[in-house]
Amino acid sequence: MNSKLIELLVRGSTPQLRRNVVFTAAVSGVASAAILAIINAAAHAVEVGNLNFRYFAMFGVAIVMYIYCLRYTFDRTTRTLEDILDHTRNRIADKIRHSELIVLDQIGRAQIYSRLTQDTAVLSQLEYYLASAIQSMSMVLFIALYIISLSGYAFAITVVLLAGGLAIYLRNDRRLNRNFEYTSMKEVELFEHVTHIIDGFPQVRLNQERSDDLYADTVDVSRSVRDSKIETAKSYNEKYILSQVFFYSNLAAIVFVLPQLVPTFFETITQVTVAIVFFVAPLTSLVSSIPAYFKGNAAAEHISELETRLDRLRSTPAEDLQHIESFSTISLRDIEFSYTDARTGQFTLGPLSLDIHAGEILFISGGNGSGKSTLLRLLSSLYLPQRGTLRVDDLTIDSETMHAYRQLFSIVFSDFHLFSVLYGMRDVDPAKVNVLLEKMQLNGKTAYQGGRFSSLDLSTGQRKRMALLVALLEDRSIYVLDEWAAEQDPEFREYFYGELVHELRDSGKTIIAVSHDDRYFHHADRVIKMELGKIVEAGETSTPRS
Repeated sequence: MNSKLIELLVRGSTPQLRRNVVFTAAVSGVASAAILAIINAAAHAVEVGNLNFRYFAMFGVAIVMYIYCLRYTFDRTTRTLEDILDHTRNRIADKIRHSELIVLDQIGRAQIYSRLTQDTAVLSQLEYYLASAIQSMSMVLFIALYIISLSGYAFAITVVLLAGGLAIYLRNDRRLNRNFEYTSMKEVELFEHVTHIIDGFPQVRLNQERSDDLYADTVDVSRSVRDSKIETAKSYNEKYILSQVFFYSNLAAIVFVLPQLVPTFFETITQVTVAIVFFVAPLTSLVSSIPAYFKGNAAAEHISELETRLDRLRSTPAEDLQHIESFSTISLRDIEFSYTDARTGQFTLGPLSLDIHAGEILFISGGNGSGKSTLLRLLSSLYLPQRGTLRVDDLTIDSETMHAYRQLFSIVFSDFHLFSVLYGMRDVDPAKVNVLLEKMQLNGKTAYQGGRFSSLDLSTGQRKRMALLVALLEDRSIYVLDEWAAEQDPEFREYFYGELVHELRDSGKTIIAVSHDDRYFHHADRVIKMELGKIVEAGETSTPRS
């Protein structure tokens, strides 16, 4: 059986550690069997008013060995599993940051969050069951050997009955695995619905019909999760009860049937019965670990699948990455790019060609869904063209050169994210930051203190100004702004178009801005218009800037 859980555990632990855990588990199993043998022997040799110090001392040594090895097994298993999960989370985070945007778009935030939180939580909860299973297997093995030493017939009956019970317990594993997969899928869907409620709260709160419909869908998904979990739990409950029936049937066979078939069995019936009773605790623990194993294996499969998808399009910048400091012309030639959106279906951009010259102000206009944002992603190489070529001067941009090319760009997309810390920037001058805060009219709203911004609790327009401030601190050659001015007040919009973009251009920067403000198009050197993934108009403005 291909077990992703076992594969994860083996990959994340050393051979020496595995040997140590197995050895201590084996010693604890021997100790537990020794405790059983000592109790049986002491009970057989008991004398009223006389403490058998020999057996008592042996019992003390055995119990100390058992407790020490049990503690070591549990502690090392917990530490190892948490180390594995820590490495797994860090490995996935590293793969995400080295993945490509198109891959993350296809996977979706909900699935990534679910794998990094929910599935790792399932694996973390496996600590007790895993350590208990290792310990219980050892105890079952050595207590079984003790039963063999007492009666081969009793052992044979035990094996036959328990094997039958285990076979029934493990029946329909595939169906249960499908239940786990379905439950996991629905939990991701539930997360998406809750995200819709939170992220779209203003729209939800202002439209009662939308609120009711979204809530109804959320309840339906939640009930699907509930029903699937109930069905899975009921199956395991029935199997567990059946395993208990087999255990007591085994005990009845040994106490009532075996003495009639083997007359000499009367000599050891008490010891065997006690051994079988001892046998039940580790066996029950082992059986109880099976559902946890299947849940853990399903979680490990989800994590493995996520890593595989992230690995499909992954690239790591060279340690000695050379930045492209300047350029003359960026050329897109016969660029095409297609993708499938769950809401809008298939979308194709291109074929289109475009030249962008250093130091120019270029505005891009067009309706929703015309391909403006996709063009910006292609232009900045966040998407690589499926057909056609992207060049900067004489350099073709591909998977080998895109990391150096990306260093040309500072971008504020419409779905931008703000960081409270200026990650990736060294020796930032607080005075310069404060000057920019004042320039962006954000002084009094937030402050730069101790290497971080004191607050990001800003309006949408103010958050966009903060994003532009960070882009200005990066001080790169090209500024790409996706509908940046849309949420600005008239005064600041006038300042942005009438002064700021020209200040940037005059300092040698190139500005590429998506804009619907045709009143300000005269501030651009060129304006292109897009429809249905193609450039339908392109040319200089009526009053081109020098």
